Amino acid sequence: MKDLVLNGWKSENGFWSGYLFQLEDALKQQFPKSNIRIRPHIHSKIIAWKKIYSSLRDILQHRGVGFNAYNDYKIECDDDLWYHIVKADTNAQFFRGKSWPYWEHWQVIFGYDRER
Repeated sequence: MKDLVLNGWKSENGFWSGYLFQLEDALKQQFPKSNIRIRPHIHSKIIAWKKIYSSLRDILQHRGVGFNAYNDYKIECDDDLWYHIVKADTNAQFFRGKSWPYWEHWQVIFGYDRER
């Protein structure tokens, strides 16, 4: 997916039409014996990743929240702040203590330039 972004398949408002077919073709070339399809495999995974990325982005925007110093992408903040974050976003309750190794990839794929 990062290759599609780097090759111009992403616009300011999302991906260009046909990007899922490009993904499916790339996966077929990489894994020719697999039966990976746009629906349900690719599309559902992208929806799940977008949801996680959005919640993580919102969590990390709070002052005092960040990833720990061990480079394993686990969220670190004090308990009081975490209580308020979970109160605002119930999906966040499962995010603390879990590693998010795809974070930097998701920033390239789903992120956007906020300075524009």
